[in-house]
Amino acid sequence: MIKEKYCFTVISDEITDYQTHRVVKVVEGQSGYYPLGKANPDDPHELDKFSGSYPDMKGICDFMNNNLKLSEDDIEHIIDTSMQRQLDEDDYIESEDPHIPQDDDGEYSFRDHEDETVGPKTGYE
Repeated sequence: MIKEKYCFTVISDEITDYQTHRVVKVVEGQSGYYPLGKANPDDPHELDKFSGSYPDMKGICDFMNNNLKLSEDDIEHIIDTSMQRQLDEDDYIESEDPHIPQDDDGEYSFRDHEDETVGPKTGYE
């Protein structure tokens, strides 16, 4: 059985309109990321300990990555493979897929096609 390699890193938090930072899990070779958060997002009394200042969130990531025995090179490799996978998926979307709507000039268009949903959900937008 192959063990899934992953690490933790910090991103700007969309939930707080990019005013804070959030810890996310990145899996080697998978596009996107998995934000960490509260066990029950609807519970106003539960503290979201994975959102806050950059130094605090970086400290959490460093602690968890250290427990996984990941070097800085390991972390960089995991994030790079995730981002490369995202780029590969984006390239596929822009390829000559007959399901992707095209403008009159043959360029791919994601506008003015209300009934069609195109592309994978991503975390690097």
